[in-house]
Amino acid sequence: MGRTDNFLDPARVTLSGNRCLVQLTELAFTVDNRESTEAWIVVSCATSVENHVNRLLEALVATIRVENSAFMSALLAEVGDEIYRTWESRFHWLNKGFGIAVSGDKEIQNYMAVVELRNALVHGQDQLTPSQSRDLSKSLALKRKITRVLGVEFEGTHMHLGRAAARLSIEICRTAVVHLDKSVLSFFPDLPV
Repeated sequence: MGRTDNFLDPARVTLSGNRCLVQLTELAFTVDNRESTEAWIVVSCATSVENHVNRLLEALVATIRVENSAFMSALLAEVGDEIYRTWESRFHWLNKGFGIAVSGDKEIQNYMAVVELRNALVHGQDQLTPSQSRDLSKSLALKRKITRVLGVEFEGTHMHLGRAAARLSIEICRTAVVHLDKSVLSFFPDLPV
């Protein structure tokens, strides 16, 4: 029997989530056709999901501005782009501001392995960045996580990505989008995004 996950089920995914899932599906075609490098696919996947999460936060913030007082609008203006600056701040505001606690969920933790790999590819030139490798025990744990979740092999500090890492990145990103959207929609079923 085939897969039963309904990634494009409008009752489970936002419009932004659907847009992100379509982008991820388009990336999946490039893996099989070898039109793109593994690194480009990982970076594109992580970025697509990051843009989706930012759109969700923008929609949630807009909902709060409309529903609340001038004080709330002033407070949001003071916080400004800090909400979107890091993954830690995104998850903090999803949880504290909107009651959506997903940062510890397996789907999101696996996605964060994709983000860490993306950061290493973009900022570390195919190896862990100085900030990722500053603490030896954290660096080793991160390498183990990236290897376990994405199948990336490390030789010293250098990473070796295969097509499997690209495919896994796409699948992990799809799963994270569906999981996040399901969580958001359970609290905000009419979210206009």
